[in-house]
Amino acid sequence: MKGSQQVFFQSDVPGRQGIDITSFPGGELYVGGWGAAPEELPELAGDVHAQLGEVERMKETVKGYLRVPEDEELGVFCGGEVL
Repeated sequence: MKGSQQVFFQSDVPGRQGIDITSFPGGELYVGGWGAAPEELPELAGDVHAQLGEVERMKETVKGYLRVPEDEELGVFCGGEVL
């Protein structure tokens, strides 16, 4: 996509597989590669929910890499939901 940039941090995230950040025109970011905390999966896929603690840790890591001021909040969209 024209105007997009992508950065991979494959060894910089302690205890994690790494993280990748893709920027899109308009200021949106896609963040991936962050491994979820192990847990037992529910029987139905519709009962799988975001691990809010992991989302918060991921946000703090991304804010550090992007040098987002601590008092600024990042909006999070996960599976079509606003978290």
